[in-house]
Amino acid sequence: MHDRDKALMPDTGHDVVRIAEALRCSPHIRSVDDAMPGDAAVWFRDASGVGHTLSLSAAEPIMTDEPPGEAYV
Repeated sequence: MHDRDKALMPDTGHDVVRIAEALRCSPHIRSVDDAMPGDAAVWFRDASGVGHTLSLSAAEPIMTDEPPGEAYV
């Protein structure tokens, strides 16, 4: 990978900040706690006043003994 390609890749440490900003723009969200790069979660309150935590984690494969499913075309 070239340095040029790396410069085009988004900084995943800022994902939580981008998500918090998007939540703040939603008319269905009442409040969003400040988020810092590297945080693992965003806390927010919806229009009904219910609090939620959105946690970010790396995707992990689901290990099964079954063969993968088939896609229908």
